[in-house]
Parts: sequence; structure tokens; C-alpha cells
Amino acid sequence: MRRLFNFLCVAFISIALFSNCNTEESYETFSKIEKTYSNGKKHVVLHYQMREDTVYQVKKEYFYDSGEKLMEGPVTPDGKRNGHWKAYFQNGKIKSEGSFENDKASGKRTVYYDNGQKRYEGKYKNGKRSGSWHFWDKNGKLLKTESY
Repeated sequence: MRRLFNFLCVAFISIALFSNCNTEESYETFSKIEKTYSNGKKHVVLHYQMREDTVYQVKKEYFYDSGEKLMEGPVTPDGKRNGHWKAYFQNGKIKSEGSFENDKASGKRTVYYDNGQKRYEGKYKNGKRSGSWHFWDKNGKLLKTESY
């Protein structure tokens, strides 16, 4: 029984290691604290990937001076927001989320009150509001709808 257990453990570990060995997309990743607050806590953290002999910036995080995450999202190699970003209240609840393309707001954007209720929601196109936008009060009552 013990021999079977050892065999299964070795087999499981081998499979786990083999499945993580993706030779086509195996990149070294690392992070760097770009800015700190006067209290020594991190303010901006940049995340990088090493692909062949080139280092690319892939993600950026901002933090409150108390240490909680303020916002985060993917970036282009030259540091422009690109992809789905999230911002947070200091208590960790989601404050807003939306996408960017080459540093311009693009697609759906949702902003929340600190109680978790939606504050407003709409879409961006080329960095400008587009289509119908809905606005609510803190209790979830629809206040107005605007078209852009």
C-alpha cells in the first residue's frame, strides 16, 4: 500500500511539473516598486515579463498610502493602459471597472458606491462616452439615463 502511495505521489508531481512546462510561452516575470510614499509604503508597482532578450511592462498597480490597492490593470510594453482595469475603495470593495485601448477608455464602464450599489454605467468609444448611460442613487433607484 505504501509503495502504491509513493508511486501515485511521484506520478502526480511529474504530471504537474510537465503540464507547467510550456516551452512556447514560458516568460520570466518580475515586479519593481516604481514609487513610494513618504511613509515608505509602495505607491506604484510595475510588473514586467522577460521575453527572449527583451523586457516588457505588462501590468501596473497603484496603492493607497495605507497599503491597500487603489487600482490595477494591464499595460502595453510602453506603459499605456490596455485591457480591463479595476479601482478599489480603501476597504477593498470595487470602486470602478472598465477597459482601455492604448490609454483611452473603451467599452463598458461601471462605477460603484462604497456600499456596492452601482453609481453609473455606460460605454466608451475612443475615450468618449457613447450610447446610453444610466445613473443610480445609493439605494439603487434609477435617477436618470443620458444618451451620448
